[in-house]
Amino acid sequence: MSGIISDNQGRSSGLVKAAASSDVVKVVSGSMTANAYIDLQGCFTSTYKYYKLFMGGYQTSTTSYSEIGFLASDNSAITDTYYIRTMGQYGNTWTGTTNEHYTEQSDTNGFRFGNTWNQQHTQGQTMEVYFYDPNNSDQTQIVHGIITTADSTPMVSSNLTMGFCNTTTAKHGLRLGTSSGTWIAKGHYALYGYKI
Repeated sequence: MSGIISDNQGRSSGLVKAAASSDVVKVVSGSMTANAYIDLQGCFTSTYKYYKLFMGGYQTSTTSYSEIGFLASDNSAITDTYYIRTMGQYGNTWTGTTNEHYTEQSDTNGFRFGNTWNQQHTQGQTMEVYFYDPNNSDQTQIVHGIITTADSTPMVSSNLTMGFCNTTTAKHGLRLGTSSGTWIAKGHYALYGYKI
């Protein structure tokens, strides 16, 4: 093919192939383990302003909320109130009616993304959560996320979630937890940092 350029070279016409940027870095990743929570200690620093958490293929041992909480500089859980508001859609067949639901949650263990629906089913769930400058102690931490769940009926649910943690304590880590039971040892997580 003519007109294709590689390695960010300039050209007045044609396609440009962008090189990978060192401005996006995987901070931590791993497999889900059969525990009530997984701590990602020291994952937030002043190096990055934006962070994005990915979780996929995970499952809980019982019907429960996924709770994503923060850790302080001493790796203790931050137990101030986590407020969340969720807008979602769900349906019990691929061809049936789509329903809507709205929820509000507050909890001291973490953000309750989505609902308890289908967290324990074997289809595996997906979640993305965005954080801005969690290491900053001048503001509360606002989050935005999306979670999709499914079961074998087939029921599928997708939730758009936003909220904040009601403290200005600097956040240095994450706790990936459940409101009851444990994680099943399946699925993965990864946290990426973005430079500005």
